[in-house]
This record gives sequence, structure tokens and C-alpha cells, in this order.
Amino acid sequence: MNVLGVSAAYDPAGDLWRTSRAFAAHSQWRYRCAVNRPTRWAYPTDLPWTQVAVEWHRADVVHMALGFEAETLLRAPRRPIVIHHHGTSFRLHRPRLIAEQRRRRARGLASTLDLVLLAPDDLEWSPTPYDLDWLASLRVPIDDGIIRIAHAPTNRAIKSTDAFLAAVERLSREVQVALVLVEGATWADCLSRKASADIYFDQVILGYGCNAVEAWGMGIPVVAGAAPATLAEIERRAGALPFVVADEGSIYSALRSLVDPPARAHWAAVGLDFARRFHAADVAVRRLETVFAST
Repeated sequence: MNVLGVSAAYDPAGDLWRTSRAFAAHSQWRYRCAVNRPTRWAYPTDLPWTQVAVEWHRADVVHMALGFEAETLLRAPRRPIVIHHHGTSFRLHRPRLIAEQRRRRARGLASTLDLVLLAPDDLEWSPTPYDLDWLASLRVPIDDGIIRIAHAPTNRAIKSTDAFLAAVERLSREVQVALVLVEGATWADCLSRKASADIYFDQVILGYGCNAVEAWGMGIPVVAGAAPATLAEIERRAGALPFVVADEGSIYSALRSLVDPPARAHWAAVGLDFARRFHAADVAVRRLETVFAST
């Protein structure tokens, strides 16, 4: 089967490229992807946009991200569509996107469970694939007695960055900590800077994101949080939460609980187990193959 992953905008969190690499390693199917606009994060690319029209005609299924505009932009013939919704785009435009999904009779996926809960009758959870062995190879811990706490916000308000910085400042009065704040960097630079961290702080409003999965792959424990319904849904599906739970008022306590090395080792193992069960490339590919084959 030939699958084309496409976005008329950008590649959200590099998910299309990750999926392309996962299929190349773990499937006999052909999966290629292209996006119309690069971003400052400089995720790797698979195909130039100039080749999308050719790939579209070869595709048995089109795996779209961030809306349906690619079909109109390319003036392409209709194909079976799997629409993969992401983050802010879906939260801002949910009624329009769901109406269009229904009209086109497209299969709806979401990478995070908070989005699935916004439209449970229309979306299925499809966690993004990650090469966990490769991520593990990037890890470069520094054993100097300083606890490095990393955070890479794309939006400070959504990621509760101010509350996090206040918590780190408070913690720094008690133990030796170093802040690894990654902003305005490429994806490759962000990975290399996270690789030395002892703790990763993700976000406490919407649940874990791609930075958390990358941290788990590197053996780094994660602090995160979400609405009660989202936490309950993660726990229902996984059996336990894979991160130390916090809200904006308890970030300090969550970070403080990870000062002890045994606690960090425990939560790193819990997070890695979760990543292997739901985000490992081979696991995600099998799930997507089932979706594409039945669309």
C-alpha cells in the first residue's frame, strides 16, 4: 500500500517525518510525506513539495495533518483520507474541522488524548511513533552533583513557564540545580540540550507532548499535568500515569520529589515503559497500518 502524509502548512512536531521513518524501518508499505512550509524548528523533510502531486496520484490513502487544505491547494483528485488533528489548531477550529471530516467521511485521529476527549465520537487515539533506541543513544548525563532541569516551551503561557521558573528558583535555594531553558532553537539543538538533563518539565495544563516522549526515550523522568478527565483517560488506557503529576501550584513539590536519584530512576523507568507500549515506532506503525487498511 502507498500512503502519502501531507500538510498544506507545516509538520506538527515533526510527526509526519517521524511516521515516514517508522514505516521505512518497520513496514513493507510505502509511506512518503511532504509539507508546504518549513518552520524554525527545522524538522527533517522527506519529499520536496514539488513532488507531492505525483505522490498523490500514487497514494492509496492520504494521511493529512492540520486540516484538509492540501487537497484544494494541489487541485488533487479525491483519495481516502485519514485526518490527523493536532494541538492548538484543533482546539481553535474544532467545529469546522469535525464538520469537514464528517462531510468527507474521513477517518479522524489525534496524537493526544486531550483532543480525543473533545470529540470522542469522531477521533481515535494514534500516538506518534518514536525511535526510542536512537533517543537512548543521545543521552549524555553529567555526574557532577548538579541537577539539570530542562524545559522547552513553544508557548510560555500554555506551558506554564512562569510558574515553572518560579519553582526552579525556589528549589535552587535548597539544592544545586541548573536550568536548561530551550527557546527559539531547532529541533536538533533542543534534543542535544535536553540530553544532559536529569528532569524534564513539560506542561501542566494539556498533558504530555513530544518533548516528554523524547525525554522518556533518553531515560529522563518527566513532570507534567492535565485536566482531571485527561489524566483519568491516560490512566485508564495505560494502567498508571507515566509522569509526576503537577499543576501550576505544585510544580515545586513535583520537582522536589525528583531530587533523590532513586525517585528519578523510578519515574524514568515508568516513562520509558509507557513510551515503549504506546510510542515505539513498531507499535505505532502496526496501529496505523490497521487504520489505513480499513479507511
